[in-house]
Formats: sequence, C-alpha cells, structure tokens
Amino acid sequence: MSNEVQIKQNAEVMAANGVPQNVHTGSGDIYSNIGSVTVNHITTYPGTQQYYPEEINFDYYNLFVVEKQPFTGMLAIPKDLALKESIADVVREKFGRFGKEEREEIMKLPTLVATRNHNGRTTDEHHIMMYGFVKKLSIQGELLTVQYSMNYQLGQQQMNEIEDALQLEHAPDSNELDRVHYTIKKVNLRKVIGV
Repeated sequence: MSNEVQIKQNAEVMAANGVPQNVHTGSGDIYSNIGSVTVNHITTYPGTQQYYPEEINFDYYNLFVVEKQPFTGMLAIPKDLALKESIADVVREKFGRFGKEEREEIMKLPTLVATRNHNGRTTDEHHIMMYGFVKKLSIQGELLTVQYSMNYQLGQQQMNEIEDALQLEHAPDSNELDRVHYTIKKVNLRKVIGV
C-alpha cells in the first residue's frame, strides 16, 4: 500500500496507513502530522474570506518572504529578488518570465507568505505566516506587486521545523525564511501540511 494521501468524506485526510494527517476541530483549527512534527497551528484567518482559484496546481507552491509588511492581502517585493534564488532552473524556466501565461499559472499555485524569521533559522512560537493563493500579480517598475488571499494562518516556527519537506534552503544559522525573496518550490503542500 502506498503512502499517498487519501481524501475521506468527513474532510479528514488520512495516509494510506490510516494515521490521521489532517484533523479539523470545527473551531477553524487544523492539526496535521508531518513525520515526527505535529503542525497544530493552522487556523483560518479572522475577518477574511477564503479564496480558491477555479483550477489549482498542487505540484508547486509560491513562497514570498517579506521584511515586516503586515498581512493585508497585498505585498510588494523587488523584482530582482523574484524567482532569482533558491529555485530550481527548470522551475525558473517554467514560471520566471512573468508573461501573461506564466502569471496565470502562478495564480493556480498554493502560496505561503511569510515575514522574516526573528532569529535566523528559528522564530518565536507566536510568529505566523499565511497560506492562500495569488489573486493578482503585476510588475510596476522595479517591483512585483501581489494581491493574495489569506485562507489560513500557520505557525512559522513549525514550518521551520519541516524545512526539508518544504525544500527550504538552509545553513546552520539561517534558512530561506530569513531573507526577503520570492521563489517557487516543486512541493505538494497538500501532502506536506494538509491544506
């Protein structure tokens, strides 16, 4: 039997071995098991409507890391920090031109929006990041501007703890969540974190 995630009718995601991978509590909280780490800080973001594109490509995900911008559903990142580092060449070739077709494909990808870690490779337990989708992406001069949905908030330290599963580049004292940039990873977030 494979370890593929199977969707159950009660909205609980179970691995083929029957171990719960994603438990909805009814309060908006979601608990996911990722190897030995239980990600238990996945909650709906208060005061926002969830948004999902008509078609979702779970083979990749967008990762935006910004300095200290508040989560407002809008962000701007310097164009020279967009799809330039921490990205596989084949992924850069697929998405990196920012033409109309590439922007349409980017908007089908699940998206993580993070502010920089507070301490290199780690952060405090109350530090959150957002999970959603890009709703609009445009280039304005030297900036890439992004409108995104805020479907869920995630505990960022818990994401640091599964940096390998998220394919985050890391060194002993830092990882990708400690530097401002935009990248795309060939990782299925649904299989990794359950949303």
